[in-house]
Amino acid sequence: MSTNGIIARSTGEGTFSGRYHHCDSYPSGLGTSLVELYRGHFKRDLTRMLQVLLDEHTGWSTIVHKDFKLKPGYTNIGSRPDSMTIDQFMAQPLNRRPQCYCHD
Repeated sequence: MSTNGIIARSTGEGTFSGRYHHCDSYPSGLGTSLVELYRGHFKRDLTRMLQVLLDEHTGWSTIVHKDFKLKPGYTNIGSRPDSMTIDQFMAQPLNRRPQCYCHD
């Protein structure tokens, strides 16, 4: 089961535009990750951060605990080889990247 959420920006009084975020969207997951990305990777450049998270991608499986130095993309867990455990699969570089739905 996942905790769905949204990453969004205000577009006016009481309106917003955003992107779906599939899992770990509770405050200590997605909330903490957004603050860390803003302060760290994006160096407090909110405009650039929102451009990447909202304008360059159509939705996210997860950005929580992901390495934004890696190119975003999506890794389907169904592609895990039978010989590899879930933990081994999740430790692979493709799983450490931000998981978006719009880039393979």
